[in-house]
Amino acid sequence: LFVFFIPLFPKFPFQVVNYTYIAIRFDDMLSALLALVFVVQLLRKKVSFNKLPYKKLFAGFWVAVFVSYAMGMFVTKTIEFPFVGLLHAARRVEYMMLFFIAFSVIKTAADYRKLLFSFLTSLFLINIYGIGQRFFDFPAISTMNPEFAKGRILFLTPEARLSSTFAGH
Repeated sequence: LFVFFIPLFPKFPFQVVNYTYIAIRFDDMLSALLALVFVVQLLRKKVSFNKLPYKKLFAGFWVAVFVSYAMGMFVTKTIEFPFVGLLHAARRVEYMMLFFIAFSVIKTAADYRKLLFSFLTSLFLINIYGIGQRFFDFPAISTMNPEFAKGRILFLTPEARLSSTFAGH
């Protein structure tokens, strides 16, 4: 479900963060929910960190992200809105946590084949949607500037380039 949801669900803002054009979206909430379930499973010892590769590299990156945030907040004082900086840091952890979730879900070759089939099906649908955006006036949603980040539905003009699916893929 997640392999389909992230690339194909529209990136409409759920909660806009004041003083920015950053928005918390439904896919952020789904990712956070999955991460929470994963942490609960870790605490219940249903999933083990011992078998997960690269955990030290990921942890090092996460430490660097939050040290950078702390430095920007307290040393260089370059972060004007602390909550926004915290959201940026948390989004890095959120997205990278999905690696651990995916790794823990795949236990057999059959699991891998199911995930691969789901991924390729999702990729096919993304391409179909991109063709629809370009030639059949399917809506496009972009979050690349403050005006578009409000969740406005756009339609590509003939000279416009194909920017993305709903998810920016």
